[in-house]
Amino acid sequence: MAVLKQGERQDLREAGASHSPATRDTLDWFHGGSWERRPTGHVEAGKDAVANPLVSVVIPVYNGERFVRQAIESALSQTYRPLEIIAVDDGSTDRSPAILGEYADRIVIVRQENAGVAAARNLGIANAGGQYIAFLDQDDLWDADKLEVLLAHAAPGDDVIHSNAREVDASGRAVRPWRQKPRRPGRPTFAELIAFYPIVMCTAVVTSKAILSVGGLDAANRYGTDDLELWLALGATNHCFRYVDKVLASHRSHEGNVSRNVMRILEGDQYVLEKTRQAYPRAFGREVQRACKVRMHRAHFDAGWSLYKSASYTLAARQFWTAIWYRPLGMKAWLYAMAMCLPFRRTVLPWLQRLLDALRRAGRAENGQART
Repeated sequence: MAVLKQGERQDLREAGASHSPATRDTLDWFHGGSWERRPTGHVEAGKDAVANPLVSVVIPVYNGERFVRQAIESALSQTYRPLEIIAVDDGSTDRSPAILGEYADRIVIVRQENAGVAAARNLGIANAGGQYIAFLDQDDLWDADKLEVLLAHAAPGDDVIHSNAREVDASGRAVRPWRQKPRRPGRPTFAELIAFYPIVMCTAVVTSKAILSVGGLDAANRYGTDDLELWLALGATNHCFRYVDKVLASHRSHEGNVSRNVMRILEGDQYVLEKTRQAYPRAFGREVQRACKVRMHRAHFDAGWSLYKSASYTLAARQFWTAIWYRPLGMKAWLYAMAMCLPFRRTVLPWLQRLLDALRRAGRAENGQART
């Protein structure tokens, strides 16, 4: 497989998007300083290749030597076909380029100067020929039937199909069997997308047409919330989301995750909401504005809890009080904010958390009995 650099090849959407997977195997590639026509081998075909749409898997890679091999193997092991895998090396300085080279006969490798994960995803999308784009980060993993299950649930008009994911640690051990999921089945409203509609990036399959219609991901977003910005842009423009209630991927949580930096994510939420408001002002009616307050209430509360766990009590209290400003009737934030004033807060808050969790579980059990 040839290794491409940004600007060294034709855009696949111009040179090969109209070709079938079979004919795209003989497109021109830049290799060894010249263009040559040779089999790429990057489209994994199968018995259902003619009936199924091509899925392009985009894997942004930056200094990912620790986990990227596992991510690539999980993509290659997919039962769905046809499939192409595009790894974008975002200027890595570790062994990542060498590891990617080991798969050069089975994946497309694109390189660029370091520009961030959103820019890397955009470059992967620009080099993709699939009807669908599936995102996989360098430290995440897919179950073997992930794509097959999601595409089997796709209905005409669906633009984003996603599922649940387990959370694993650096060693791959499951620490949470599933992550939070949408509170109700069915397609979400834009307000629901803003307030609380968790989409784990590594579970999502999105039509390339939908992504291109909103201009791709925001390369200027340096908060790690470019995925949220994409979902809100698609929601504001009336694209359809479908949730499949299955655990089909593993989201890895480790010390290198951007998602572990809660203050950065908080700033990212503010950035995304304001930018989406500016881009799609007509979508921000009263219901959506209320949803923005709910989201910011939740973001500040989560930041306060994280700061509390790191013993930053003054900063934590500030975040709890800010959460109350966004949602004055949020009783949980009131309890936590007042508990932060107590001298024995270190023991009170965990006890309060366990109490609230127990009450929540009891409420769910009561609701379940009522339905039966």
